Amino acid sequence: MLLNYIANNFEVFEKMNILDTLKEYAWFPVEKPNDILKPKSEYTLLKKANKLILFNNIKIAGGYYHVLHKKVKLGKKDENIVYSYYDMADKLGLRTKLPNNSVFESFRELIKLNPQHKRVIDYTNKFYKYIGRIFQGKIIDFNIEERTILIDNQWIAPKYVYQYKINLTGIKSWDSLIKNENDSTLKKALISLGVQEKPTFDFFIEQLRQLPQEQNLNSNQRRDAKALLHEIQNEDENLLYDKLPILTPYNQLVISSKLYINDFPAYKKALDKNEDLYFSQTQFERLAKRLKVLALSENYTSKIDTLKKSNNGHSIINILERDSFKEGILRLLYHENKIKQDNLNEKVLNEVMPSKITFVSQLVIEYLIEDEFLFRSNETTYKNDGELYILEQDDEDDMIEIISKYPNC
Repeated sequence: MLLNYIANNFEVFEKMNILDTLKEYAWFPVEKPNDILKPKSEYTLLKKANKLILFNNIKIAGGYYHVLHKKVKLGKKDENIVYSYYDMADKLGLRTKLPNNSVFESFRELIKLNPQHKRVIDYTNKFYKYIGRIFQGKIIDFNIEERTILIDNQWIAPKYVYQYKINLTGIKSWDSLIKNENDSTLKKALISLGVQEKPTFDFFIEQLRQLPQEQNLNSNQRRDAKALLHEIQNEDENLLYDKLPILTPYNQLVISSKLYINDFPAYKKALDKNEDLYFSQTQFERLAKRLKVLALSENYTSKIDTLKKSNNGHSIINILERDSFKEGILRLLYHENKIKQDNLNEKVLNEVMPSKITFVSQLVIEYLIEDEFLFRSNETTYKNDGELYILEQDDEDDMIEIISKYPNC
């Protein structure tokens, strides 16, 4: 083989200044591709030097470059002169210094292969060591969506692999890959490929939105939803999203714009109520409030549904008109911090006390939320346009007790 003759007499050809000329011609013998990594370019028996790599670089760039034929023996050492394997290859123009792009494209061919294949695992580890050594943790030309991380016998995109353990389905920790805590080269390689310390806030949002909505979740989905919502709820930065799915008491994810906060005891106790409303789970109400989810207790409206006036007379009216009763009402409001001492006057009393009192034998009130039916309830008092309706009782003392609660109604 001519190239072996040149290698054996390399100092002669070097003095002839012929090596640069030899680089320009496709006369270098090529090994027929039979490795797991094969370049996309067409195989030919002979190629130019800069189209070939040495066999010991096949794991790093064999998916991009063809390989110099194995029968070529480079390097020379005798009593007069020494040429190393790499030095001679470099002088001949072979690819001893691998362009980054060729290494990256070769690895993209590797990640198409079965991740459980022993040689694939070996080649991947070789690539990681190379990347870690050359780039020292600097970000390289791979998208975090590309499945470049071989972990647990599968190719995973680095956006799903983190330096710390995250309890989410499909999310991996690099602990599964790094067996030696002191393996800084491997760590640097993974960081260069995009493995981050922990997920970003937007990643949690993205993962939450990918879960099924308004349907029953399986156990893994429920676990993931709770973990994601806790992470989002605990985020200190301003929430830039106005709508997010939140878990309901029935463990379904429902978009926040369809939810309410169920903090109205009367609704919970009601028998005749709207059962089709969606509510946020109690543990995520802090997040719900940040997303402007309406609380029932603060946003309901009400109206009279059924009312039957009583024809009976009630001497209790005289009690309501006494100054002592009115003074008692003012003291009650003051002690409950509903008015200040400076406001203990007749004007406030007129605002609090009804302009008219009507006794009824039946009083049903309908409650609404955003003009939608919420529930109906039998009430003992109800104020509407300054008129106070009182459900009559058999015992006058019972009515007095009801009226005494009126300022709190």
